[in-house]
Amino acid sequence: MTRLPSRQIRRSVWITPAIAGWLIALATAVSPCLAQTSTVTKDDQPTTSMWQMVRDADRIVFLGDSITFDGRYVAAIQQWLRNQRPDAPPVVINMGLPSETVSGLSEDGHAGGRFPRPDLHSRLDDVLRVSRPDLIIACYGINCGIYQPLSDERFAAFRSGIQRLHDAAVQRDIAIIHVTPPSFDATRFRQQIDGDYPAVMRAYADWLLSMRSSGYAVIDLHGPMTDALHNQTSAALSAEPLQPDGVHPSDRGHAVMATIIINELGQSRSSKDAANASEFEPVAAPEYVKAMRILRDAFVTAAGHQRPGIPQGLPIDEAVRAADRIFDQIESKQQPTRP
Repeated sequence: MTRLPSRQIRRSVWITPAIAGWLIALATAVSPCLAQTSTVTKDDQPTTSMWQMVRDADRIVFLGDSITFDGRYVAAIQQWLRNQRPDAPPVVINMGLPSETVSGLSEDGHAGGRFPRPDLHSRLDDVLRVSRPDLIIACYGINCGIYQPLSDERFAAFRSGIQRLHDAAVQRDIAIIHVTPPSFDATRFRQQIDGDYPAVMRAYADWLLSMRSSGYAVIDLHGPMTDALHNQTSAALSAEPLQPDGVHPSDRGHAVMATIIINELGQSRSSKDAANASEFEPVAAPEYVKAMRILRDAFVTAAGHQRPGIPQGLPIDEAVRAADRIFDQIESKQQPTRP
């Protein structure tokens, strides 16, 4: 299989000072904890900084459910990484899959009874064989409780699934960063829920954060995103909710996710324009979203899965060439950096 190239590329015009200012403004607003660095040395934190893990990776694979599969936050992170590493941008491959869990659980009648939720572990070996990552960034949990009350059995299945994923990466000498589940907006969820599902997600997130003491690298998405969800008081946020159906983020929701993850990687930069940022910028330039989805469909198809309704991707070599053409177009639009 052709290895995706790490191509030299100058600073992207899509990461403008206005966008950089907006990212810092949002990162400061959504939660005070975002000001903390992820280069940590405390006993309950991993010893290797997450920025170092990202900096050293040539191939980064994102794993997750439908939120990751949608991938607007993934494309935004890729855009940012190319800006951070212009001389050797990493290859970013989105291999999320809608409905997927790490718990291996599925509720009765899922998808109208057409198919059960897919389990990551049924395809993980093939995913890693096809994508050959140096680093995995994995975000699971929102589906893993299958929208039921907290129970010892379901909680244990989630913990076991995360540990199996972590061990599979470690055994292959692949770095891995876990991301706590996103927020859950019960006020907008369209189905009847028996119990407090936000509390389930909070418990899952708290456990995952506790695994830092075991050496796990963990980004806390859940806490800051929940803060942002509860603080939707501005006109901009009210016009576009973070999660219109309670689960799946809007453009603004993906922007919040990308901001939190980028900040947690420890590379946010202050800007004199931050105080003037009043509107959200797009989560990622459309070209990056297009390239991400071309590669996503190719790699997800090549690895195989048991989830109906997923687009058939191009052969990987064709997808690589198509994505490279898009990156060439981005590069051709770049302007020389002025001193």
